[in-house]
Amino acid sequence: MLQSGTGAVCDILSVHLLDATFRETPLYGWLCFELIGLDEGMGAVLPMMANDWLQGGDLHRLQRGLSPHSPYTVGPQTLGKVSELARKHNRLTTIHVAESEDEATFLLESAGPIAAHLYPAVGWHKPMPPYQRGSLEYLEKSEVLSPPALLVHGVQFDDAAIRALARAGASVVLCPRSNARLGVGRAPVESYLCQGVNLALGTDSMASNASLSLWDEMEYARDVYGPAIDPLQLLIMATVNGARALRIDDRIGTLTEGKEASFLVLQPAELPPIEQLPDFLCRGERGGEVTRLYLDNIDVLGEGNL
Repeated sequence: MLQSGTGAVCDILSVHLLDATFRETPLYGWLCFELIGLDEGMGAVLPMMANDWLQGGDLHRLQRGLSPHSPYTVGPQTLGKVSELARKHNRLTTIHVAESEDEATFLLESAGPIAAHLYPAVGWHKPMPPYQRGSLEYLEKSEVLSPPALLVHGVQFDDAAIRALARAGASVVLCPRSNARLGVGRAPVESYLCQGVNLALGTDSMASNASLSLWDEMEYARDVYGPAIDPLQLLIMATVNGARALRIDDRIGTLTEGKEASFLVLQPAELPPIEQLPDFLCRGERGGEVTRLYLDNIDVLGEGNL
């Protein structure tokens, strides 16, 4: 991530002891511990694990947050307890939600591929009861949106749900390359923009993507979202909107007086006219790799102080 110019992140860790690998990283943002398990059996264990994780102390510039995986892998009671814990400690909660039609079918009917294939594959022989509600209602019932969680994917939200997300002040992270690889569809970006939801860009993970580069994500998003999102908006999503989603936009995300000197440097062979620069940056032909990445006035790629 650093080599591609990413300076702030919400990273999800599924193995508790691996937090040691992040203790010296210069990255800003959140390291969120992933929680997976149903109310039956894990309903008491997961909140205890979450509390232990939060007591571990922050890791340099990364704060500890929580990541209940999804509405179909964490029961509603557990999700509610985790959300309450995050509110108590003023920590970020992030969740993968409204990613696929299979998720919607499962929440409404406890049927479909998740019930028939995923649950047996992981040894969960009894699907959760049908909640007869959509992904948004599931989040509202568990109070995940108060304060707003960082929602990842959001492909299946309809206009009414998106209006509710906007009222709640939620941020949604779009992952178009991951969505394409998994065949779950295209996020309704037109509705998100119309309703004023804070949209950021993410890569999901190497499990469903070819790289962790936001440059690659912007290039792909430029094509898949077409005229719905112009290049300047993509750059905003990859910078200040991402910082806002991570609750650190008072420090980084824009070159503004009073904020830290955090920015990256590209060295293309030539530059287009200034009015064409956003499109140039969102295309693969922008040329040149990231040569320097300054975070709080220090080039973390090794060139020293500014």
